[in-house]
Amino acid sequence: MDITPEELIKLKDLVQRIASNQTMEQAGKLYDHGLANYKSSNYSVSMAQFQAVIETGDPYYMPPAVWMVYTLHRQFKDRANELATLKRFVSLPPESSRFIDPENLGIAYIKLGDAANAVKHYSLAIKLNGETPARIANLAEAYLVSGDYRNSLELADKLVTQSEVKYLLLGRVFKGASLWFMGQHPQALSEFQFIGSFLASTGGLPANFSWDFGDSAQILDRIESPVIRTVVEVLSGRTNFDTFRQSWLGATASA
Repeated sequence: MDITPEELIKLKDLVQRIASNQTMEQAGKLYDHGLANYKSSNYSVSMAQFQAVIETGDPYYMPPAVWMVYTLHRQFKDRANELATLKRFVSLPPESSRFIDPENLGIAYIKLGDAANAVKHYSLAIKLNGETPARIANLAEAYLVSGDYRNSLELADKLVTQSEVKYLLLGRVFKGASLWFMGQHPQALSEFQFIGSFLASTGGLPANFSWDFGDSAQILDRIESPVIRTVVEVLSGRTNFDTFRQSWLGATASA
């Protein structure tokens, strides 16, 4: 029996859909195994499995697989491959990029030094998924890095009202830095003095405090103030807390 051209096209489409579904199923299984091994600290195995997901070419699982490869390179402190993977992540084709969480795109762009695109995607993440302290902090930092101090200050004011200490402190950092670059040095200094006194009185950083100041470090390091520099260094982990506390209390006692 002869097949008409229209029927041939339909048959080809059916074969392609079946192949696509099989690829997606294979990629999904590989991704799940990779995630399980990552959670079990079997990092070399998980890396191979995430790489295998990418090789399937499945558009749905490729973005999270590339993101996990980036996460592993970051964990291994492999800076060159970390940046190379982020560049690949932001360059994925439209059939894959439509599945990417805009918040992850914001993270990728800020780490690649593209603050304008980071602002764009962090803003979209808030528009689509709503405000959370983490999203506000990400956007406040991106505005700070981009030089938009007024918008950074506006978001920082939202953070300083948070009950979670981590975000209260980050709000003070971004508020103080924004005020400094807006020329309001006494007010900026007051924000960092609050942080320093708070930390010295509590005896340590909050248990859940973790923030990659690598994205804004070059901006914060431009602030010419010993007090502010001391606070930034302890928050970013560049200074041991006990060393910071002794220095801070000593400076306070002699003031």
